[in-house]
Amino acid sequence: MLGYEAWESWRLKFRAPWMQDIKWPLLFFVAVAFWNMLGAGVLGFMINPPISLYYVQGLNTTPTHAHAALFGVYGFLALGFCLLILRYIRPEMVFSERLMKTAFWWMNGGLVLMLFTSLLPVGIIQFIGSASEGLWYARSEAFLQQPILVTLRWVRTLGDVVFIVGALRNIMLKSFKKITAAGLITLLITPAIHSAEVIGHSNDNTGGQVTGGSILFLIGGAAGGPAGALVGAFLGTWVGDKTQQQAGLSGDRYTVITEQGETHAFRSPNREFELGDQVDIVGIRLKPAP
Repeated sequence: MLGYEAWESWRLKFRAPWMQDIKWPLLFFVAVAFWNMLGAGVLGFMINPPISLYYVQGLNTTPTHAHAALFGVYGFLALGFCLLILRYIRPEMVFSERLMKTAFWWMNGGLVLMLFTSLLPVGIIQFIGSASEGLWYARSEAFLQQPILVTLRWVRTLGDVVFIVGALRNIMLKSFKKITAAGLITLLITPAIHSAEVIGHSNDNTGGQVTGGSILFLIGGAAGGPAGALVGAFLGTWVGDKTQQQAGLSGDRYTVITEQGETHAFRSPNREFELGDQVDIVGIRLKPAP
C-alpha cells in the first residue's frame, strides 16, 4: 500500500505544469523526510535509550546519527529552501537538469556510503568491544588502531569523494540557461546600490557595547546563571558604551534619506561625510556618490 501511494503521489506531479518548476526543491524536502526517518528516527533511537547509552555513549555510533540527522535533515532542508527561494525571486531561471541530478543523488549517495561503509561498522565493532570489555576499552587507542578499524576509516574516503562531487555540482547548478555561474555569483555577492542624502550624524559605540556586553554576559552567566547572564549583558553594554565614548574612540553613524523618502542609519568606520552630502548605499556601508 505504501509503495502504491508513493507511486500515485509521484505521478501527480506530471498533472500540474507548475509542479515541474519546484521539482527539485520538493525532492530535497523528500530527502529531508527520508533522513529524518533514518538519521533522527532509526539511528537516533538506536543510541538514545538508557541501556544503549550505557554501552555506546561517545562511540562512532554517535557521529553516525549526527551525520545522518544533521546534514541529512538540516543540510538538505537548507538547500531545498534556497532552491525554492531562487525559484520565486528568479522565476525565469531554469535549473540544469544534469547538474541537479548529479548534485542531489551524489550527495545522498555519498552520505549513505559514509554511514554504512565506515561510520556505522566502526561503531558496531566498538559496541561489541564495549559490551564485552567495557567502554574504556572500546575508546582506547589500542582498540581503535586495529587494522580492520584503520581500513574502515580509510574506506570512508570513497563516500567523502562522492559527497564532495555532489556538493561541487550543487554549487555549479547555478548554471542557468539565462545566467552563467559567474554571473549568478556576481548577482548574489554584489549588493544593490541606492542613492541617498546625509541628513544626520551621531556617535556610534557598537564595538564597545558588543565587547562589554559579551564579556559581562559570560561572567554573569558563570556567576549567577541565566539571570546573571541577562544582568551582565545589560550592564556590560552600558559600560562598553560609556568606555568607548570616554576614550574618544566613538565611530560615526549617519542617517540618510533615500530617493523614495525612506530614512536609514548606517555605521561608517572608514569614511566621514557632511550633512547634505550625496552618497550611495552599498550593502551596509555608505560611499560618496560619483
